[in-house]
Amino acid sequence: MKLWQYVFILLGLVLTLPALGQDSGDRADQQWDQQYEQLLKTRPGLRNKIDSGETTKDELIAWLKWRSERSGKQNDAGQAKPDDKSDPDRRPKSDESISFQHGDMQRSYLVHLPDNLQPNAPLVFLLHGYHGKAKNVTRMGMNTLADKNGFAVCYPQGSDDWKGIPHWNARLKISQTDDIGFLAALAKQLQQQYKLNPDKTFVCGVSNGGYMSYTLVAERPDVFKAAASLIGTMSGETWKRRDSIKPMPVMQISGLADRVVPIDGTMKEDGGWGGAPHQDQIIDFWKQLNKTTTEKVIEVSDQTTGYRYGGGTDGNEVWYYTVKGLGHSVPGKRKHGISSIELVWEFFSRY
Repeated sequence: MKLWQYVFILLGLVLTLPALGQDSGDRADQQWDQQYEQLLKTRPGLRNKIDSGETTKDELIAWLKWRSERSGKQNDAGQAKPDDKSDPDRRPKSDESISFQHGDMQRSYLVHLPDNLQPNAPLVFLLHGYHGKAKNVTRMGMNTLADKNGFAVCYPQGSDDWKGIPHWNARLKISQTDDIGFLAALAKQLQQQYKLNPDKTFVCGVSNGGYMSYTLVAERPDVFKAAASLIGTMSGETWKRRDSIKPMPVMQISGLADRVVPIDGTMKEDGGWGGAPHQDQIIDFWKQLNKTTTEKVIEVSDQTTGYRYGGGTDGNEVWYYTVKGLGHSVPGKRKHGISSIELVWEFFSRY
């Protein structure tokens, strides 16, 4: 074969390979679209959740991909799993899923440990929302704050509820998963393993993760010393048990136009989600419980107002931020005047 013939063949390959890659990507997209349509057929109630803004097509496809990845990992017997107990000096990467056995369930989490982490440093848990993934909330900016301020961050992964959806069981009726026990046990292991401060272990979460944050400080104040809820609220059952709650610092961010977790407490009690009153009344409960004595109103922007109640028991404070026109999403600096994650750490750093 002559040289020009080789050149001709190679040129053809160069021109063909990108097209093949594009075709492969298009086929992959079509595959996920088909799985998404099949999911809607098998679970008709999801269409109502999409119409109400509770979830989106992108979130559901992301969940389908996560489920597929997890199934592949479980079936891959040759894949090594990090064993943080066997090598206590080993620091896992921030995107490395670590197994954790709690009872008869195999759970997982991600952990971010800054290079400058000192002994007795704080520990912050950040919990994803319903349908969520631990990996997704690592992108909210908490790692950057941890590197700057020298604290550790844990991103646990919720287990599937009875519908196969990742969740946190904040005394809900959609599963029997012991998330209270799991998260408390995980916090204690991380405290011991990385010499973190048990008196500075905090929990925050988005939506369902916010629900769980309230439940954890309500039932495990021995482990979690403050809570921040981003567009979540207290579950009906946790609210019913409020007489047993001890004074604890809490923070809440709510959208006044949120239809998924309405600020007025009108969420349906199906599944245990509803049952707590208006968020204003919940904040009043925490103010009275903590015996706060001061009030500071901060007009952050045209949309956002902050209320900080201080001077409480053991220096406890209650922070409450409301955002006009905000639906079920976490407010940001550019549009709403607050960086939610920075505000969470500002709150936790006071304890």
